[in-house]
Amino acid sequence: MSEKTDLKKGYKVFHSPCEQTGILLSVVLVRPENGANIGSIARAMANFGVKTSLKIVGRDRTIIDAQSYRLAVHAETILQEAEFFESLPALFGGRPRCIRLAATARIASAHRAHPSRVDEAIPQVVEMAHAEQIDEVFLVFGCESDGLSNDEVGACDRVVTIPSATQYRSLNLAQAVVVFLYEWNRAWLLEEEKPEGVPHGQKQKLISHFIKLAEEVGFILPDDPFKMRPRLEMILDALPPHVPEVRTLHGLLDQISRSLKKGEPDIKGRYRSHWKKEEPGLISPEDRLS
Repeated sequence: MSEKTDLKKGYKVFHSPCEQTGILLSVVLVRPENGANIGSIARAMANFGVKTSLKIVGRDRTIIDAQSYRLAVHAETILQEAEFFESLPALFGGRPRCIRLAATARIASAHRAHPSRVDEAIPQVVEMAHAEQIDEVFLVFGCESDGLSNDEVGACDRVVTIPSATQYRSLNLAQAVVVFLYEWNRAWLLEEEKPEGVPHGQKQKLISHFIKLAEEVGFILPDDPFKMRPRLEMILDALPPHVPEVRTLHGLLDQISRSLKKGEPDIKGRYRSHWKKEEPGLISPEDRLS
C-alpha cells in the first residue's frame, strides 16, 4: 500500500490503488441518456485513477455534450478518448481472461440471477485479480431510465447491486459508478493489507474448481440458461478467505472428475503408491466396493 505520513499534521495520505493494480478496470455505460452524468463519471474515473478509456455502448459521440465537459472538471481527456461500441458482445469479444459485473437495482427473477451486494462482489473480484486469474474487469451500467435489459445482464458474468431503500432503489448513474469505484479502491487496499501467510486467491481457485466440475457433470449447461453459475458462486463465496486443508478438497474434486471419465471409481489412480504392492490377503478397494 502506498502512503505518505505528514509529520506535522499526523495523518496519512492514501494514494489511489487503481493506478497500481495492473488490472485493466473499465467503466462501461450502456445507452446513457444524460451528458451531465457522463461528465460526472469521467471526473469520478479521474478521482479514482482509472486509466482505461470510458466505454460507451449503443450511442455515438453526440451523447457527449457541453454539459459533459462542464461537469468533467479536469477530466476532459477521458471524454475526448471515450470509445464507442454497437453492443456488449462487440465490446467483450476476444477477451478470455475478463470478468464482467452488471450493475442493477432490480431483484432476481426467472431470467435474472440473484444479485450480490457491491461490498461483497468487488472484494471477490479483487481477490481473483491478486491471484492473477483475470486481466480485465468491466463495470457495466445501464441507462438512466430503465437500466440494463435481460440480454445485457446475460452478457455479463455477475449481477451486482448497491443496497438501498426498498421504496426508492435506483441510484443516479454517476453516483452508482462512484460507489463501485470506491469499493474497488477500498477492497484493493484491504487486500494489500492482508497478513502474510494467507495465499491470495486461495478461495477463488477452489470456487473455480467447483464450477469446472459442475460444468463437467452438466449441472451448469452451455451458456448457463438457468444462471446456475452465479448461484453456485454466491453459495461458495461464504467460504472463509483461508480454507484449511484446501489441497484435500482439490484432490476430492480431481478424483470425482477422473472417476466420471473412467465410468467407475478411480481409487487406484488416487492411491496408486499405496496399492502398487498388494500384500497377500489384502482386500483391494475395488473388491470392497463390489
